[in-house]
Amino acid sequence: MGYSGSANLLVRYLNQGRAEGDRPVTTSRQAGRLLVTNTDGLRPKETALLEKRRNMS
Repeated sequence: MGYSGSANLLVRYLNQGRAEGDRPVTTSRQAGRLLVTNTDGLRPKETALLEKRRNMS
C-alpha cells in the first residue's frame, strides 16, 4: 500500500523536482554567504541570484 521503491530513488526524485522549478535551489548556508559577502566579489550568477532573492521579500 505504500511506496515500494528505495529511499535513494525517492530522494533523487524530490531533488530533481526542486531543481526544475522556477527558483534556483539555494541552501540556507549559500543564502547567508550571499547576504554577508561584498557584492564586488560575487560572480554574475551569484549577483543575479542575490537580486532575485531580495526582490522576493
